Parts: sequence; C-alpha cells; structure tokens
Amino acid sequence: SWAPSGNKLLYSVFNSRSDFKPLLWYVSTDPASLGSNRSSLGVNTWADKCVFATESIVYCAVPRTLDIGAGYLPSLADATPDNFYRINLASGNKNLIAEPIFPTTVSKLFVTDDQSKLYWLEKTTGQLKEIKLK
Repeated sequence: SWAPSGNKLLYSVFNSRSDFKPLLWYVSTDPASLGSNRSSLGVNTWADKCVFATESIVYCAVPRTLDIGAGYLPSLADATPDNFYRINLASGNKNLIAEPIFPTTVSKLFVTDDQSKLYWLEKTTGQLKEIKLK
C-alpha cells in the first residue's frame, strides 16, 4: 500500500518470530532515502487491509485473532472479525478507533479526503459499510 506521494510503502512480512502471522511494516521509498526509516508497526495485519489518509496517518483493519501460519494463508482469517486502528507513522502511536458491535471482516478500506468517514467492503457479504471518524 503506497502513500499518496509514493514516498512510503506499507507491507506485511511473516516469519517464525511472528508465528508466521503477518506483521505490518513501512519504509521510505523516496529516491533520496530509499530503504531508510524501515520500521515495524507492531500490528498483525496485511497491508491491503490498510489505507493512507495522509502521508503519516494510516487506518487499518486488524483481525481480533490470527491462527499461527495465517501469513501463508490469509483465507484463514476470512471469518475473523476486524477492529479498526488509526496509526501515526511519524510517532508510532496506534489507537483503537472501533471494535464493531456486529463483527465485520474487511476486504478493502477507503477513507474520505477530509478524513471524516472510513468505508470498507465487508468480506463475507460484499456490502459497503462506514464509520464516522469526525
């Protein structure tokens, strides 16, 4: 998942240290500093379940639980409910913004330009849903 400017990239990796669960990272992709500022965000989710709102603010759907090995087979989490987080890449702060009462599993996230609403496609039903952020 690319930042609006193309100067940052979110990606997920997994290995034995993460129990083969996806772990979210970001890196600078600016040609002048390519590969610098590489950092783990400490969040177990896939980059395609995240969206950039600004250069430094990201919203992510994070599965409430993940089985060991989910990084190899993302479909293991197809029925796992997601919580929603706001992540500040500059500070590293992660804030839980919603734990939906009615469990939902996200397939794709979108944020409005004014960051007032977060939309997502529900994986099991294909419905478009929203959360008001402001």
